[in-house]
Amino acid sequence: MAHSQNTTRRFRSKVALVTVFLVCLSITVSAADWTTWTSFNDARRMRLIDDAVWVATSGGLLAISDAGFPGAQFSNVNGLGTIDVTDIIQAADLQKWVTGYGRLIKFDGSNSTRYPFADNNGDMFHLYCVKDDGEYLWVGTERALVLFSKNIDGGQIQDSYQLFDDLNPTFPTSDINDIELVGDSIWLATSSGLVVADRSNPKLLKAPANWTKYGVGEYAELGTDEILRVAAFESEVYVGTANGLFLVDQVNDTLIRYGFAAGRSIRDLKVENDSLFIYSDGGFGVLTSGVVSALSTTGLPSTPCTGVRAGMIRWVGVQEGGLYHGGSGAYELYPYTGLPNNNVADVAITPTGVVTVLFQFEGLYQLLEGTWVQRPINMSFRGHNLHTDRHGWVWAGTWGDGLSRVGDTIAQYSSHNSSLQGVGVNDPYTVAMSVTTSGDHLFASNLDAYDGTAVAIGNLSSLDVLDSWISLGAADGITSKKIVSVDYYAGGLAVGTGQAGVFYYWLGANVFDKSDDRVVRFHEGFKYLASDVVRVVKFASDGELWVGTSFGLSRYNYAFDYFDSYGRFVDINLPAGFGPEITAVEFDGRNNVWLGGRNGLARIDGITGDFAVYTSRNSGLVDDEVVNITIDEFTGDLYLSTPRGLSVMASMIGRPTANLDSVYAFPNPFVVGSADDRLNFNFSRQATLRVFSVAGEVVANLPEPSWDGRNDHGQPVASGVYLYVLTDEDGNVGRGKILLVRE
Repeated sequence: MAHSQNTTRRFRSKVALVTVFLVCLSITVSAADWTTWTSFNDARRMRLIDDAVWVATSGGLLAISDAGFPGAQFSNVNGLGTIDVTDIIQAADLQKWVTGYGRLIKFDGSNSTRYPFADNNGDMFHLYCVKDDGEYLWVGTERALVLFSKNIDGGQIQDSYQLFDDLNPTFPTSDINDIELVGDSIWLATSSGLVVADRSNPKLLKAPANWTKYGVGEYAELGTDEILRVAAFESEVYVGTANGLFLVDQVNDTLIRYGFAAGRSIRDLKVENDSLFIYSDGGFGVLTSGVVSALSTTGLPSTPCTGVRAGMIRWVGVQEGGLYHGGSGAYELYPYTGLPNNNVADVAITPTGVVTVLFQFEGLYQLLEGTWVQRPINMSFRGHNLHTDRHGWVWAGTWGDGLSRVGDTIAQYSSHNSSLQGVGVNDPYTVAMSVTTSGDHLFASNLDAYDGTAVAIGNLSSLDVLDSWISLGAADGITSKKIVSVDYYAGGLAVGTGQAGVFYYWLGANVFDKSDDRVVRFHEGFKYLASDVVRVVKFASDGELWVGTSFGLSRYNYAFDYFDSYGRFVDINLPAGFGPEITAVEFDGRNNVWLGGRNGLARIDGITGDFAVYTSRNSGLVDDEVVNITIDEFTGDLYLSTPRGLSVMASMIGRPTANLDSVYAFPNPFVVGSADDRLNFNFSRQATLRVFSVAGEVVANLPEPSWDGRNDHGQPVASGVYLYVLTDEDGNVGRGKILLVRE
């Protein structure tokens, strides 16, 4: 397989210096335009603030003013810096404060001020709750109780406390799940017991002896040290535990257990006027005059975990089950909660622009006229991969039920009606982790097939005929059963395995004719593959094979045929902090290479070979674990599937074009502030670039459509207006004007 393109590419890592402070980190957001799609179905806490219901969820912060309309949604890209939100309060000065993963947020919409929390290693940690005492905020975290000054230097940590009496945490520190302030006392619900101390002199809280503990060792009736909530109500203190509800009788030094929800986890306690509302795994109840009464949960899929009353309407959240509202009758689902789930496996975009999302455990949904509609595919365990073919059908690869084809109708292909095979002779459990198509043919991976089938191949025009399917497997030279990824290019099939490297299988012009087939296996000991544990295989537009593994990224030197004895893989030097595991590889219309990893997203510039790395700290990426990458070929937008939601990076150039009349330069104005800044074009073909002054003098002649603002002598040009001429390989010419601004 010969290639005429230049075989020399440069891959340079650019490593930014990061200064780590004990508490606050310097976080720079990338210039790209990001959108976050998440689910607000998993409520942690609800508060009534300014006549709106504020919901802290695992998908961000939601503010609902009317049950009949969408609420205001806040996520990592419009104020919070995170989607993992645990609490919101309104302080005495009416300022709202929010806690979330790694951040305390002084909330003001998109103008919010974020105070990142990190340990001495720079690692962020969870914040669970916050209480206001006027001058200070008390913040409960997974590492410590934190005293935060709202006024000194615009907000800063004053102190932290980790030792409470003789608590014996399961981990090095106890989770502070909830805080209650009663006079001068501070009560903490922790993962290792209930503690209380006098907070009038915060310095004294450093001494463990100044705390009083309520734990199983002292009060056996508790039955657990996992204290989830604490609330002051009618001069008494109530605690919600993983074993039920208790009243702290400080006079008689005992704990009084309530029969309601006994033995079940108490998820939230809410004081409303003369009532204490109890949200638990064992039911929904209210305590008045010392008696707990069960409340109706009609219309709810399960018991609520939190809630609040807004006028005549009670709002409740069901753990990972949505938000509901009701008055005197049954509860009704609030439908405006974003994605159905946050655990996104993959995304596909149809030719008509329909966004299809496959969730790892919640099935497949399509966004139709602004509403997420579930398409009922078979998925007994989890979803893994999506692909759109030339007919506009969306193919879903699943773990357990083979393939689903989704269009106007849905078709299922598994061991009973295709060449896919189950894990046992009489076990139809069929795993298809990867699917791709080319022309009229479909190729699907087949993991752990009992008979050694590695790849199922079908004719798209007649898939319902069993004779239109064939398979490749051990008898054909693909000797591994751990097939995790497949891709096809011009008669060649790349088959990635979880333990034996990559098989390159030459199918030839006739996919169903095996007489001219050949196969070669690439692994660590042959052709220098980075690792035999392959995560993804992907062909570039020129046929070059890229392989993401558990220990790095390799690309085949495309100067050689795949069966050439001199050919070999070349390892790509990844930038510090990214990798080594590569979970996804994709190519955009500018020949940029996009890489997904467990610790972020990386882009290799298609012209310079330079790396750019995006993480949840320096960009709008919703989570650092990128499991799949999808590029919308119609817009150029990048869809990034993660376990915490879906991130969309908008294309800076729109859809790449091969029409020189539609080409434009970007950014324009071209602001040059460093040697890394470049002017680019949305042209998808090879072209040369000439830059002229307005007087017609030649400034630069370049072999690629990219300019760094220097002339042919390497000298920076002055600010001003310049003209450009692009010439493609056929001699067609495109012209335009740019403004260069040098900082």
